[in-house]
Amino acid sequence: MNAIAVVMQGRWWCPMCGPAGPWGWSMMLSWVVVVAVVVALAWLLLQGAARRGPHDGTPPGSPNAEEILRQRYARGEIDRDTYLRMLDDLQRGSSR
Repeated sequence: MNAIAVVMQGRWWCPMCGPAGPWGWSMMLSWVVVVAVVVALAWLLLQGAARRGPHDGTPPGSPNAEEILRQRYARGEIDRDTYLRMLDDLQRGSSR
């Protein structure tokens, strides 16, 4: 038997003939990493969409400017003239 026949029949003759194929564990681990990255990106996108809230940019349940102004007037932080002036400013600003 010559040296070529021994090498051809040896364990490392055909790298694609083993149970793990040509890439072995490195290919399997790279796919695990790819799947983990895809799952993480999908999760981050869903979390970002859930945090964004309504399309006007305000979180759900937060009061708007007029409601805050009403609350300040109700607590006595501002007087009636100031309330009416600020309310008028807010309403004119929203119609521009």
